[in-house]
Amino acid sequence: MKAVLVQTTVPERHWGEKLAEELLNLKLAACVWILPPMTAYYTWEGKRESAEEHLVVIKTFDDHRSGVERRLKALHPYDCPEILTIHTDYVESGYLSWMRDVMT
Repeated sequence: MKAVLVQTTVPERHWGEKLAEELLNLKLAACVWILPPMTAYYTWEGKRESAEEHLVVIKTFDDHRSGVERRLKALHPYDCPEILTIHTDYVESGYLSWMRDVMT
């Protein structure tokens, strides 16, 4: 199995906690990081915007990615959530084994 990181952003920490709980309960993720607030700058509907957000990083397997995406789209507070997959080149074998264990 190939490990991937899926990232999204949420406007408040409790949204990240809700996503983490759901993904862990469904065994779609081995671990979820919710990082401290950051400021995002972007253009939305033709206007320059900025907002405080939390980065959420989901550690999962590529074959679980579509399930993660479905749950993110169903639960996410944004109309157009960031769902970005980062493929890994290497994951230490012990960590990979732990991921398999907690996701099965």
